[in-house]
Amino acid sequence: TASRKEAGVYGDVFVGRCYDNEQDEDEGWKRLDFTHEDLNSNSDWIKIAKSINGGGGSGASNAASLSGTMNQMNMNPSTQDDESLGYKWDQAGEEVEMRFIVAVDVKAKDVQIKFQHSSLSVKVSGETLAEGATGGAVVVDECTYTLQDDGDNKRELCVILIKKDGRVWAHAVK
Repeated sequence: TASRKEAGVYGDVFVGRCYDNEQDEDEGWKRLDFTHEDLNSNSDWIKIAKSINGGGGSGASNAASLSGTMNQMNMNPSTQDDESLGYKWDQAGEEVEMRFIVAVDVKAKDVQIKFQHSSLSVKVSGETLAEGATGGAVVVDECTYTLQDDGDNKRELCVILIKKDGRVWAHAVK
């Protein structure tokens, strides 16, 4: 049997992070902080890097990635839903789903949603629940929302965004 050398990070390592949006002249290119949470294998940037259009990375070997190495060293923090957002979100293919818990008496007439090419505003009874730039361009005419009972005397507002392309988003709304 041939011996196999484990992959890892040896010596000094520089890891940089930037945001590059050639379509937005105001944003353009900027350096971003690289946080401890960014080392998690479930981090958005790692998902993007592993996606077909996101810059490669097969993700085949856990140890061969920076996050895999950090996992082996027990340096990855556990991931939890970010309650500070006020909503939960998920994405699959060309669809992004944002879920908000709202009061049981909220009706469709209380919901004001403004879908735009690269931004979103969600308000219920005049209160802003989410507002800002979306994680990518959306097909405005195909975006929608539903309001449904969620049991336990609660309702759920579900906002569906349809991506203009299938790339993985780092955030729903920023």
